[in-house]
Amino acid sequence: MVFAFPPPHEPPLRKGRDAFHCVPDFCGQDGDAVERIPTGFRGARRDGTPEGSLSKAIHGLTNATGLRVSFRSPYLLLHLDRDALDPAASIRHPATAARLTGRSSFDRVRWSDRSWDHLQPVLDRGLGLTVQPKARSQDAVHLTRVNLAGWHLTDWELLEALSLAGRTRFTVFRSRVSFEPNPRRVRPF
Repeated sequence: MVFAFPPPHEPPLRKGRDAFHCVPDFCGQDGDAVERIPTGFRGARRDGTPEGSLSKAIHGLTNATGLRVSFRSPYLLLHLDRDALDPAASIRHPATAARLTGRSSFDRVRWSDRSWDHLQPVLDRGLGLTVQPKARSQDAVHLTRVNLAGWHLTDWELLEALSLAGRTRFTVFRSRVSFEPNPRRVRPF
């Protein structure tokens, strides 16, 4: 999971199914809160608002599971010991890469357990580039589901965060970005 630049205030939490794959949701009234943490790791009041803080939830998760926390500016990473911690990127067209570092097409992203079939069309429209592989294509079946929350990321930072969250590598071409599974994204045990 990748988190970046949390805002000071966000709308109240929406309830969903309990799932181990989760991303933080921030609630202005109660401070930082995490939604969709397995029941044993979260406290919730009767009215459904969260109790505690993001740091308490992360502390509970890291103490009770194999998850670890690392800070790689601008990312806060929740990962397993075997996960690689640096994004994998290749630039084939420097002008397109420079354009990606200088703009922010998404004010905020919050993708919890999202498949490539959901992400690819959103990225295609938002970035104004062709994003490959296409949703529902044979090349996309090996891309993993993504857990990512980010605020005020540049387009380049968003691509890096997707690389980390999806264990992929990406290549920037002229007016095109291509993602592919990265077998080297997982460190040996």
